[in-house]
Amino acid sequence: MDETSSNRNQRAIKRGITVAAFIGPLLTLINQWEAIAGQVPIVMWKVVLTFIVPFCVSYISSRMAHRES
Repeated sequence: MDETSSNRNQRAIKRGITVAAFIGPLLTLINQWEAIAGQVPIVMWKVVLTFIVPFCVSYISSRMAHRES
């Protein structure tokens, strides 16, 4: 049975959220270490972007892979 576009999109979104949930905190720790240690203030737009970028990369990669198959 062929998977519908809606199901593929939902799977890509779930995969993106999962990737962002694992990679986001790790990158935040690396990129905001001084802020976490209390040496400088946390830059919230950088924290948000640190979660958005892995989500977008995963989502777009997944959609492109399904398009090619």
